[in-house]
Amino acid sequence: MPVSLMTSSTTVDALRKKYHSFNAPTVEIKIGGTDIITKKNAVVTDLCIELTAGYEASGASFNVIQQYDFEQSEFKNDGPASSLEVGAKVEISIGYIALETVFSGLISEVMLRFDMDEEPMIHVECVDAKIEMMKNQRIEVRSETDVAALINALLGVSPVSGYLSSKDVSVTKQVKIPLRMNQETDYDYLVKLAKYLGCEFFIVAGTVYFRDPPSSASTIMTVNMQDEILLSAGFVMSGAQLVETVSVLGIDPAKDEMITGKAKTSGKYSAASGGKQMIGGSIKSFVDPYAKTVSDLNERAKTLLAEFNGGFGRLEMSLQGIPELVPGRSITLDGFSANMNKTFYITKVAHRLDEEGFVTNLEARLDSL
Repeated sequence: MPVSLMTSSTTVDALRKKYHSFNAPTVEIKIGGTDIITKKNAVVTDLCIELTAGYEASGASFNVIQQYDFEQSEFKNDGPASSLEVGAKVEISIGYIALETVFSGLISEVMLRFDMDEEPMIHVECVDAKIEMMKNQRIEVRSETDVAALINALLGVSPVSGYLSSKDVSVTKQVKIPLRMNQETDYDYLVKLAKYLGCEFFIVAGTVYFRDPPSSASTIMTVNMQDEILLSAGFVMSGAQLVETVSVLGIDPAKDEMITGKAKTSGKYSAASGGKQMIGGSIKSFVDPYAKTVSDLNERAKTLLAEFNGGFGRLEMSLQGIPELVPGRSITLDGFSANMNKTFYITKVAHRLDEEGFVTNLEARLDSL
């Protein structure tokens, strides 16, 4: 994927200029490197691309119509049908004449659909390379002692390696648990490792990210309530899952005695005292059989606390289709209200292109006010 999508910033004015005032929504779908729209005359409808910064896979789907030969009772040989096969590599770019690549993966399902009141169509489901990490299931103790080396090794084997364009593995914490795989797929193991370390593990346009959560993710752009690209926005503040303190217990192997690590929230959850009163002196306690020092337990407590308090603020927005909006980045709001005029971390993005036009829906989070 273009590196700029994960690093560069833009403005509404710059996007308007780049995308010809958001006229002429355009899509390019490459199957095995060939654009089926320009080279195979594919007519594509109902394109949906769903991207996530979560542990689940990202995916895409679309329909191909006007490809059935009724005389031959078969989809046309010179069209895209022969290219639309399970396992074929897929790359999708969208925009308005100017394009940005937002998804790379493979075809996971192909449906030949015949409805009597509609023309025959081909429905295609795509998924990112995480599905290929589910192919290998192992019973072994890994030889790697470095976490990054282990992650790179599992991402570098077939078949997953054939669907990745690059890897960004940035892990500062060193795991001190046995690197043992017990009838686990590579995917399940990497998710378990990411959760334990408090790392992100996601794929955007063929680049896999296994990284420490950014303390302040780079901001793509600022959206003002008066901007023409804004369709709707909603912000929910929820205190149900908030907790003041997380305590993690372990055993010091040298002294054979119990040790404790803690993390305490420093976030602000209301303008007055309501938020502080709600979490009160609440505490959640856990056991970590692998941590051997108080420092290890403190880090584990911080990771667990972030899980509880990370969902405090939830933003949902619908905008004019903007390819630059991808998960793993931040977006800033302005001109809404004091609680909403913040910088949010984008967790999910859905790009939809259909007969009504090109729309981008996103979900983002705010850990505290």
